[in-house]
Amino acid sequence: MSKTAKQSSKLTPLLIAAADARSLRALYGSDGTRNACHGSDSPASAAREIKFYFPKLQLATAAQDAEAAQEYIATKLQPTLVKALTVLAREKPSSDKLDVITFLANWMLENNPNKPQTQVPPEVQQQLKQKQAEREAAAAAAQAAAVAAARQADSSSSRGRQASKAHSQVRHFEGRT
Repeated sequence: MSKTAKQSSKLTPLLIAAADARSLRALYGSDGTRNACHGSDSPASAAREIKFYFPKLQLATAAQDAEAAQEYIATKLQPTLVKALTVLAREKPSSDKLDVITFLANWMLENNPNKPQTQVPPEVQQQLKQKQAEREAAAAAAQAAAVAAARQADSSSSRGRQASKAHSQVRHFEGRT
């Protein structure tokens, strides 16, 4: 990397921060590469990157763009966004803006109808089921042990109370004779 390129990559966050200290890049970026947000460098890159996130989106020319974009937004994006915002309003994760954005982003990643579907090989599925069964058995055993310990503690304290009561009754009886 040339000296100018190194200086340029070091100055980029500083220049961005100086331009708007409240921008996402200034607030969360650490350098020219790890800048917390992304903008494509060309229309061709944008088309390729958009296909990654929205594989069913059909990019059109500028003349076809407006109508197709409105239809795509209404049929593909809006229903998911409405669901995401409804869940966000219902759960109210935090008053911190970053927590809210993170919650919304995670929800959309988990519930994205366009996300690629992965297929887990049967042998891996079997291993996952076995591990889940082991975790459930361990949790059940731990719960049973906790219940048994609580019963034993209750029983021993009950026996102690009974012994104390019997001892006081003997004293009381001995006092009468």
